[in-house]
Amino acid sequence: MIKWVMAMVVVVALLIGGLIYSQQRPEMLKVSGFIEADAIQVGSRIGGRVKSVTTVEGEAANIGETLVEFEPFDLLEQQSESVLKIAERQADYDRIHTGFRTKEIQQAKAAVQAAEAALRIINTQIGELKIKAPVNGIIEAVDLQPGNLVASNAPVIALLDPSHLWVRAYIPENRLSFTVGDEFAVTVDSFPLERFRGRVTYLLMVSPPAAFLQFTLCRTTFYV
Repeated sequence: MIKWVMAMVVVVALLIGGLIYSQQRPEMLKVSGFIEADAIQVGSRIGGRVKSVTTVEGEAANIGETLVEFEPFDLLEQQSESVLKIAERQADYDRIHTGFRTKEIQQAKAAVQAAEAALRIINTQIGELKIKAPVNGIIEAVDLQPGNLVASNAPVIALLDPSHLWVRAYIPENRLSFTVGDEFAVTVDSFPLERFRGRVTYLLMVSPPAAFLQFTLCRTTFYV
């Protein structure tokens, strides 16, 4: 009998405690906003005529993956000619060096170095013929077709970096209890059973009485 009474007391205490906790627990703040990511504008330092486009909007891109390639035109020929010129200048240097003619040796060495510098420039230009993904990301926008002409240093693809997600939202002033740097748990409609880590990065008071809040969103699940 005593054990039964004690059990009932424990149950009642738990019920009362749960009721008090539910009444005192702060209401979860719900805001509307869009999850966004940093956009990286990708292009080429030389540009040219598009040879091929190997990606489409919404597709995942891995770091180092070729997204766009330009026609090389005469760059490959220039590369071959530069390699041949280096070999010739090196042969001249070796021949003159054997004769111990100091002035001619210096001139031949300078010629070799100039040819090598020219080849490095051409190799860099050839490398710029392929636009590659600088990070693992998602293609946001691409509006290119083979044959299009692209100016040098012009952005041609927008790549979203999902490693840095952030949200902008408006919060009523009477619910504002954040400062820049604060961290908190975040849930989103798409993943109702998961919690993510949020960190306030920007805060601006606006009118009517409200605040414009921006916070980063870490994809790592946040347990509380």
